Amino acid sequence: MLSFFPDYASLGTPEKEQISIHQMLAMTTGLPFDEETYPIADSRNDAHQLFLSADPVAFMLGKDVVHTPGTTYQYNSGTTLLL
Repeated sequence: MLSFFPDYASLGTPEKEQISIHQMLAMTTGLPFDEETYPIADSRNDAHQLFLSADPVAFMLGKDVVHTPGTTYQYNSGTTLLL
């Protein structure tokens, strides 16, 4: 995934280097994204933060991997934005 974002190489980690396009499509990147716990208008909602971010790509690529890529499904609008 990171090879498609050379301008954001500084946000890379070994874990993020493992994330494939297939995992992005399957929403199994391991990147956290919570858009269900709080309403969309709540500033704690990740989708709210993403859409108001001055740099949505940096917002997503700046997240730490919390699950090994390819192992855990989580609906993730941020991954859709990256695709």
